[in-house]
Amino acid sequence: MAVILNSDNKMRKIALGFIICLVLTSCLFGDNPYVQKPLIKNYWLYWLDYKKNQQIVYCTTENVYGSIQNIIIPKTVFAVGFNNRFIIAKQHPFIADSLENSLYDGWNKNDRGHYPVKHLKDTVFLKEGDTVYLERGKWYHTENRYSYIPDSLSPYKEITIYHIIDTGKKNGNNPYTHFSFRSESDFKQKCQKLGIGNNLKFSIFEKTLE
Repeated sequence: MAVILNSDNKMRKIALGFIICLVLTSCLFGDNPYVQKPLIKNYWLYWLDYKKNQQIVYCTTENVYGSIQNIIIPKTVFAVGFNNRFIIAKQHPFIADSLENSLYDGWNKNDRGHYPVKHLKDTVFLKEGDTVYLERGKWYHTENRYSYIPDSLSPYKEITIYHIIDTGKKNGNNPYTHFSFRSESDFKQKCQKLGIGNNLKFSIFEKTLE
């Protein structure tokens, strides 16, 4: 009898291990791989497809993927710390997305089928041979293939933005208050004012994104 029970226990462990492997495989190696890490209740560190898409979202369900999310800190978040009320984070801006929007807005092409240029400074990223011209007070460019946007802008690591999320204080319709700073000293000053001080440390790091 003892042998049969031990065998059943082993089979249960094997089956449980197999199920866990299936779940992890579907999350990390499916059509849309994703990872979600719980922070404070309803607040998640989450990325879809690639780690560089890592962001902090507010979501009231445990299945962040496929659910309605409120993105609080957009990609690319590379360091996070939290306690039972506050979340602190460091983020590099994902400039590539804004460049795509500036140079390839498909909804506002002109009659020639050319894309508008929203910000002339972004034309430095256009391919060689592309032509920029002014028509009826608006700028356009002739090359309809995707621009050359270097990987160094996805994310842009020369800029670090510091964030504080106060989950205990509402702001309008949001159940939290969000502060962001371009200066580390301003970030530390706000931490002092909120009573966070030096007690809250960054505990989650993604070295490849730092």
